[in-house]
Amino acid sequence: NGAHSKISLETKNVFIECTATDLTKANIVLDTVVAMFSEYCAEPFSVEPVEVSYVDAEGKETNKYVTPQMYTRREKAGVDFVNSLIGID
Repeated sequence: NGAHSKISLETKNVFIECTATDLTKANIVLDTVVAMFSEYCAEPFSVEPVEVSYVDAEGKETNKYVTPQMYTRREKAGVDFVNSLIGID
């Protein structure tokens, strides 16, 4: 972290890593950060997935999955609630 990994206008590839004790929350955070960064890709909103493998102490693969998952979901919110969040009446 620092000057070696600083992002500039010439940056071509970015690997975003997220560590957490709760996999569900980690995936939500990762999807959010990836979505925000991907807006600035040469091809906007293009993302390359990676396969994450879990291994045991002997190096044997125990589980694997592809991430980011980029799930979508619908939310419902009333106008009054949204206005209260952004500080308007």
